[in-house]
Amino acid sequence: MIGAKLVYIGNDDYLNDLKKPNPGHEKLYFVDDPYKVFGNIEKDKAIYLFNAMDYTSAFRIFENLDSRVPGTNGEYAALKYISKAYNSWDNLNIKDAKINLEKSYNIICRDCKIQKNYTLSSSEEKIKNQLNILAILEKLYFNKDKDKNIIFDDIHYLIGSLYENAFRR
Repeated sequence: MIGAKLVYIGNDDYLNDLKKPNPGHEKLYFVDDPYKVFGNIEKDKAIYLFNAMDYTSAFRIFENLDSRVPGTNGEYAALKYISKAYNSWDNLNIKDAKINLEKSYNIICRDCKIQKNYTLSSSEEKIKNQLNILAILEKLYFNKDKDKNIIFDDIHYLIGSLYENAFRR
């Protein structure tokens, strides 16, 4: 947080019979900042941007964290895909929104059962419902038969999606 470096003195040469380090062979070791290594501050910033509906910026941060931070059990990947899905939905790109939301949902279903403090574990059911809505919207947007009954039966999904999109702008 304050940018100070953490340094400790270590030794590579150990005297087994005396059970102590060999004097005069000490080295300085610099420890990486754990906030940068694990991305906690960046994750908080990305979640803030996501909640402020800046899905593109949140996606960029989560994408960086996903490629850089080891051992997150797919959490940053799920957040990356959900950010990309919401950005696509916001731009009315329903196919991409559905593809990315499915990727996020699959990661959540697979990994949140292992990890108790998973960020999106409480949203699993909500994301499943959103996938169902995207399936209906995809059917409406890409109605190849031009069947008006399909449109009139599910028009409230289309109106709701357009209303929410306009409301965010």
